[in-house]
Amino acid sequence: QGFGNRDRAVLAVTPELAGDRAVRKAVSEQIDQVRRELEESLRRPGLVCAEQYYSVGGPGARLPLHMDERHEENKGVRGWANTYRRSISWLVYLSDPGWDATDGSGCGGALQAHVRERAIGACGSHEQNLQVGWRALESGDEEPVFWDAWVRAPHPLWAAGDLDAPKWISLSALYRVDDDGLREYITPAVDLSGRPSAPRTDVLPEELWSVMPEQERRAFTHVEAVPSPRGQQTIEVPPLGGTLVLFDSVAVPHSVLETKQGQRWAFAGLASPPDAEPSWEFGWVK
Repeated sequence: QGFGNRDRAVLAVTPELAGDRAVRKAVSEQIDQVRRELEESLRRPGLVCAEQYYSVGGPGARLPLHMDERHEENKGVRGWANTYRRSISWLVYLSDPGWDATDGSGCGGALQAHVRERAIGACGSHEQNLQVGWRALESGDEEPVFWDAWVRAPHPLWAAGDLDAPKWISLSALYRVDDDGLREYITPAVDLSGRPSAPRTDVLPEELWSVMPEQERRAFTHVEAVPSPRGQQTIEVPPLGGTLVLFDSVAVPHSVLETKQGQRWAFAGLASPPDAEPSWEFGWVK
């Protein structure tokens, strides 16, 4: 398919995969222990590590800035076709000893992650709604902003008396979580059904941005903004064998710098929450 030496090679881990199955089983058991600890510490019950793969990149291989997960509304026309979501990204480096050392096994290929310096509150997702931004506070801290794409409203045809029409339609709105753990919506609910099939992922839809109050616009930073106008820290993790890396799939933009020499090996995967149907139990937004 035209792949070259500068491309990363990926091999999915399946039960049929040849090789040392006993070693893979032992590693998977350790990853499962990490998963259980993440469930408890992050309060994300039901995480499943179903997606696992080997990754290798030789000289010239790199990955540009990207997100491991985005809101379904930012994935185009088939965004809601798959209920599978990524929650936590993880990887274990398998590179030979001496990486980045003089006359070592290789160099380069660091993971470069862009994280908030003064984030507060649980990021990534809230009650099945994914994070799309950060909201600056007077204290200098930043709190996550979530996108609720299931704000219910009467279907216009049903409201006009057509009882054969669907009763409800779903609208979109942005919200923060207050000190009591309740939603505080920062935009009115709008209809996004007419959006383009391939929307931009690094900005809010104009329909939402245009109805956001001016003070909220000034406080808002998109989750994919790199560089960010506010406090953002860049962390580089070299691919040293045995290193475990974990980060939020939704809230952390990241890239992989070019491998300069050697083979950058990793065993990686993604932990996902249980599938869940959208819920309208949280009422109305006016």
